[in-house]
Amino acid sequence: MKSSIVTIIILFVLSILVVGLMIFAYIQIIKNTKEMSKRGLLDEEMLKDKEKKEKKASRIVIDTLSIALTSVVVIFCGMGLYYKLSGDQFTLNNKTTMVIASNSMEDCISNEYKSQLVNNFQEYRNCSYDDADYYIKASQFNAGDMLEFTLLNGEEDLQLYNIYGYKNSKGEVIVHRLVDIKGDKYIFRGDNTPGNDLVVSRSQILYSYTNTHLGGVGYFVLFASSGFGIYSLVIVSAIFIMSDVAKHEYTKIKKNRIKEIEEKKKNED
Repeated sequence: MKSSIVTIIILFVLSILVVGLMIFAYIQIIKNTKEMSKRGLLDEEMLKDKEKKEKKASRIVIDTLSIALTSVVVIFCGMGLYYKLSGDQFTLNNKTTMVIASNSMEDCISNEYKSQLVNNFQEYRNCSYDDADYYIKASQFNAGDMLEFTLLNGEEDLQLYNIYGYKNSKGEVIVHRLVDIKGDKYIFRGDNTPGNDLVVSRSQILYSYTNTHLGGVGYFVLFASSGFGIYSLVIVSAIFIMSDVAKHEYTKIKKNRIKEIEEKKKNED
């Protein structure tokens, strides 16, 4: 966690430096544009712009969509960063969603372990081999998948071979299959990992997987909550803002210059 925070801080400082350079560059561009406008070097271009019939409605729609998209990105990145640093999960109606960051549950690590797991599940649930095999496959997922969980209150009975989320000693949520219970000790393992996780207590098990997930949609959340995602957010947002400022300033310069040209032409006539 500490290394993650340090990385984010370093990238954030780097973002500020880059944004500072961009602001300096935009200031110079506006300054040069004003100077060129005074000298009449942009007159021809500005007059051509005036003659063009711009589709204002289309421009408004595009600008609105750009603002909306930027806002969504900012919200996702902000939420991702908050929940990553706090270790909490977004919860609504006793349900929460999580994004999987590893492939520890994408498949069984070997055919031997798969047979063992299916046989154990078949015996535990007293069901057919095909039903057991179907359940194991249905409860597996890949990195980048977004999963739905219900929150446990600490009193529910846990079922062997179901998927749960528990917090380890580092405060990280691990989503693996419960493969054994020995008294007050709970043993988890990822289907695609070579061995069991460290033993956890009941109080550490906080989430129960509902077997509902969306494949691949979580990659955006993973990116948004990463240090590089925060860095990209700052840079992209700065580009959007400064582009709008520059466009606004250029429009003002163009209007003033065209007004001067028209007044000069009027006086000459």
